[in-house]
Amino acid sequence: MKIIYFILITMFLSNTVKAQEDEITIDMLESVDDNYEKIPNPYIPSLNKALNDIENTTILSLAYKDLIEIPNSIGKLKKLKQLNLSSNKLSGLPKEFKNLTELEYLNLGYNNLENFPEQISEFLKLRKLKIENNKLSDLPLSFSKLKSIETLTISHNNFNLVPEALRENVNLVTVEFSNNQLQLLPNWIENLKAIKFLSLHDNQLISIPNEIGNLVELKELQLGRNKLKKLPMSIGQLKKLMYLEVPKNEILALPDSITKMKSLEILNLNSNNIKKLPESIGELQNLRTFELFNNDINTLPATFTNLTNLKILNLANNKLNKLPESIGNLTKLYKISLGNNRLAELPNSIKQLKQLKYLLIENNSFSEHEKEKIKEMLPNCNIRF
Repeated sequence: MKIIYFILITMFLSNTVKAQEDEITIDMLESVDDNYEKIPNPYIPSLNKALNDIENTTILSLAYKDLIEIPNSIGKLKKLKQLNLSSNKLSGLPKEFKNLTELEYLNLGYNNLENFPEQISEFLKLRKLKIENNKLSDLPLSFSKLKSIETLTISHNNFNLVPEALRENVNLVTVEFSNNQLQLLPNWIENLKAIKFLSLHDNQLISIPNEIGNLVELKELQLGRNKLKKLPMSIGQLKKLMYLEVPKNEILALPDSITKMKSLEILNLNSNNIKKLPESIGELQNLRTFELFNNDINTLPATFTNLTNLKILNLANNKLNKLPESIGNLTKLYKISLGNNRLAELPNSIKQLKQLKYLLIENNSFSEHEKEKIKEMLPNCNIRF
């Protein structure tokens, strides 16, 4: 029954290719009924034949097929530009794989690769490589040959160090290195000046080098869930940074230079040990979302109410006993979280927050009289005491 199924699928593939030679997604290993789930590896000859029949295709997906190996005939698909082999059980690739020199996109995520396939280093046109959720711990020096690569997703592997091979990949724009065991970033990170998106969350980083400030094209930087105690002063050089995420670290204070990041729109500092904010924090005039949940802040600087573009403010789980009298200047605020502080009253200017829809102020020290007063000042707001 399974052999007949493969013959039918192969015939279907042949017809599909004739109709649309430039693009094909092979679903040949999908179930046709509840009793048919996986094709065991002995049936690889049928896949082999199917690949022989689609030599002119440019886009191919063999994702989610439980494949243990890829047949040698993959090397005949010399016109391939995009190949998805994700979510299989691959531990290696055939030597013929190196023939796919036209590849621009390759997805090997969610497999069992312990060693980086050297064949990939021959793909000089490769622009996007996804190889997350494998068992890699290093990249070969030959990786540096991939001068065209712009996007590298290498999250959820076993890297302790950023591979030396990456220092030459100066056209990288997006690098996802989260969920590894990185402890340090190399100083040569400054070589990667084209980077706009850098994800390093869920590692073991204890510090960030000053050279990070030379990545002047950065727009998004994710550093959450590491072991950072401070941010470098040079971070203020990231003038184009729009999103900075540093939650669940051990940050004690922010460098004053952070207020030079004029493009910053989202700043997440949740769950650190921050006791106070820089006096010049109000210079971050483009800030839309400010997350400071679960820190040790007991007062806000006078310039805080200059953040007039704020829409979401989270100061829950701190030690605040009062808010600035001019809090009403933040007229674009949509949601404020102030739960679990030491507040007994709110400034009268809060009634100026006409766009405020959610005010979360549970577990504070408000009297019943003060609660009624707050309700009167914000009649159209959802308030949680």
